[in-house]
Amino acid sequence: MLKKSRNILWSAVAFVGVLLCSCNGPDIPVPEPEIPAERIIAYTASEQTAPFATGAFMARIQDNRFTPEGEGGSGEIIFESPVFAIGNIAFMNCTSLWSVEIPSEVTMIGRKAFEGCKSLQRVDILGDKIVTIGSEAFLNCESLEEITIPDEVVEISVHTFDGCKSLRTINFGTGVTDIYDKAFYGCESLEVLDIPANVIFLGNNCFDGAESLQEVYIRGDRVLEIGYRAFSTAKSDLRIYVPADLVDEYKANTLWSTYVNNLHPLKN
Repeated sequence: MLKKSRNILWSAVAFVGVLLCSCNGPDIPVPEPEIPAERIIAYTASEQTAPFATGAFMARIQDNRFTPEGEGGSGEIIFESPVFAIGNIAFMNCTSLWSVEIPSEVTMIGRKAFEGCKSLQRVDILGDKIVTIGSEAFLNCESLEEITIPDEVVEISVHTFDGCKSLRTINFGTGVTDIYDKAFYGCESLEVLDIPANVIFLGNNCFDGAESLQEVYIRGDRVLEIGYRAFSTAKSDLRIYVPADLVDEYKANTLWSTYVNNLHPLKN
C-alpha cells in the first residue's frame, strides 16, 4: 500500500505510478509537476464516460502496478502530461485495457510494461523520442494488431512482442539494428515482414511460430547474422527476398543453410 505522504504522491502522479529505479535505460530526472495533479492522466471506462479523478487511480497503484477498475480494468488509457517514461510492469495484466495513447515526451517503455494486456488492440505512440522498449514489454498482448517502432529505437529486446498472436503489421523504425531472441515469437497472424536496411542481426527464434508468414523482405546491403530457428515454423513455401547481388552470399552462408530454397532476389 502506498504511503500518503505528499512527496510520494507527487512522484507517483508524475510518473503514473511507475518506479523507474529498476528500469533499463538512461536515468531520467524527476520533474516538478507543472500542472494540477488531477490533469496528469485521464482514464475512461468507455468513449461515453468522463475521466475518473486522479484519486481513483492512486488508490489502485500498488507494488509498481496500475490496475484500473479493480481486477483487470476496462477501457482506454490516455496520458496527458508530463509523462516521460513508462516503467517496469506499470500496466501488467490490465486484461481489459484496449487502447493506450503514449505522449510525445516519453523516452522509454519499461520491461513488462504491458505484459498480459490481453485485450490491448491499439498502441498509439505520438512522438519520436522513445529510445528503449524493454524486454517483454508487450508479452502476450494477444489482441494487438499493429505496432510502429520509433526511429530512435535500436534494439528489439528479447520476448518484447512474444505471444502477440493477432499482430499483422510491424512498422520498423529506421534505427533498428538488432532483433533479439524470441522478440516476435508466436506472432501467428504475421503474413508479410519488411526488415529495413539498418538491421544486421536476427536472434534465435525471433520469428519462430509465425505460421502465416509468406514473404520476408530484407533490405540491407550485407548478409544478416541470423540465429537458430529464426523462422523455424514458417511455411515451406516462405519467400525470403534479399538484394539480388547478395543471393549467392546468402546461399553460401552456413547460418542461412536452412533457408537456401527460400531465398529469392529482391526486385527494385
